[in-house]
Amino acid sequence: MPTSEIDVLRKALYRRSGGLCECTRDGCSTHKVKSRCSRILYGDGWKIMRLRQRGPENLRNVFGMCLDCHKAQTMPRL
Repeated sequence: MPTSEIDVLRKALYRRSGGLCECTRDGCSTHKVKSRCSRILYGDGWKIMRLRQRGPENLRNVFGMCLDCHKAQTMPRL
């Protein structure tokens, strides 16, 4: 069974992150400001996010984000 490019990227990103969320974004309520989230990335419970939206989808331009950080970043603020 051939492996897709996104699967290869996902595995490499997981190895690089040590299996932990790489979110350090301000405004994320799941961890302290200026610190890295320490939630575990498991199964399909995490997202690959781009650093630069129009940049390439490669290991230098992506980071792993847990679903809690992803939700905190994408929910509209009141």
